Amino acid sequence: MTANWIIEWMSCKPTEGSLTNVVVTAGWRANGVQDTYNATIYSTCSFPQPEEGGQFTPFAELTQAQVLAWC
Repeated sequence: MTANWIIEWMSCKPTEGSLTNVVVTAGWRANGVQDTYNATIYSTCSFPQPEEGGQFTPFAELTQAQVLAWC
């Protein structure tokens, strides 16, 4: 089966402590194809609040691969 994973949308909080544009939820979709069969699954993921001083990537700098890895 071949699967294609896509981040459909992300919601973020404008501020969280001293951080800005913090992603809190993402909607993802996976499309699968095998021979003549197609399937799609869709869901959401919620993320914990990032720790102050920890590793943080602002919304504008996120890649689809990074958010998919979180999901």
